[in-house]
Amino acid sequence: MARLPRLMGRGRALEVLLGADDIPGDLAERYGYVNRSFPDAELDAFVESLATRIASFDKQALSETKRFADVASLPPDFESHQSGTCASPRSDDRPRNRGSRC
Repeated sequence: MARLPRLMGRGRALEVLLGADDIPGDLAERYGYVNRSFPDAELDAFVESLATRIASFDKQALSETKRFADVASLPPDFESHQSGTCASPRSDDRPRNRGSRC
């Protein structure tokens, strides 16, 4: 949730989060919520092709690229937990992991 306003802007993020409604693929793409939107008939072929291409790359290079993208795009941990509450509060009585906020 902390990252969503950075992806699509505050107003659209609030619409998505507070509206809690399904978002059509073309609108999600325009909002920046998803990278691409495909008709069902084209999705499997695209995913298979992309996954095959990515799997052919050097694993270390993939790891470093993902790390660089994370540093540049993900909020620091303190931003995602500054309210002291979890994005998805637990509704059961199971004990939490020691040291875990969520």
